[in-house]
Amino acid sequence: PNPTTGDLNITLENNSLVSLYDMHGRLIKTKNSNTKLLNWNIFDLENGIYILTIETNGKTSSQKIVKK
Repeated sequence: PNPTTGDLNITLENNSLVSLYDMHGRLIKTKNSNTKLLNWNIFDLENGIYILTIETNGKTSSQKIVKK
């Protein structure tokens, strides 16, 4: 769900690189995934707005994530 309190459930294609950036463009976390569903715990991050990027087969998509 977005906003989230700490769990991100992300639907992916196989072999995806998932990255999370703060609003200043700094890389916070990154993860390679070979699964179609990724449950990513971000409980350790401060509340705020982040940018989630997913790179698969040379294509990148981004989404704003709000952590409460």
